[in-house]
Amino acid sequence: MDATEVSPAAAAWLTRWVTHPEARALILDVDLPARAGRVWTAFTTSYGLRAWWWAQWDDVSVEVDARPGGSFRFSADAAGVAVHGVYSVADRAAGRLAFTWVTMDAAEATRGETVEIALSAAPSGSHLTLRHRAPWADDVTIELRREEWTAALEQLSAALARASRPRGRGVLFGERAATEH
Repeated sequence: MDATEVSPAAAAWLTRWVTHPEARALILDVDLPARAGRVWTAFTTSYGLRAWWWAQWDDVSVEVDARPGGSFRFSADAAGVAVHGVYSVADRAAGRLAFTWVTMDAAEATRGETVEIALSAAPSGSHLTLRHRAPWADDVTIELRREEWTAALEQLSAALARASRPRGRGVLFGERAATEH
């Protein structure tokens, strides 16, 4: 099995959720101001995610092992929220990520959610398609997830734009920003 493939058992589990008759999908498309490789780094490394994920909070912790079977966990203790999951696909060359998604807060923990991300080249830098699937009971929950993902992707875009400025501040997303001499 290639390092970017998921085990047959994990693929069956993921397929069961993705094709579950009650699963509904939220699909977002966005152009980002950076090449796909930088966006990949922003999604798959602790330092990349810390630059944009839940940027409105100061106490965000991030743990990432972006490989099939690896896991991630983001938490903001003061806000009382955390997200964790397991990667089923992590294929940088193809620009594909897929993982389970469990949101936890004081009230509940979600179950049966998956997220897929596809990256491709675009005139702006790259194009990202995000598909979040879950057995959501109503449109209100889907709209809430749409608002959350939209805010997160706006923070990602802003962080990528900052990292692309000519007078960058060191290394961000795995690349050294250009500086004037």
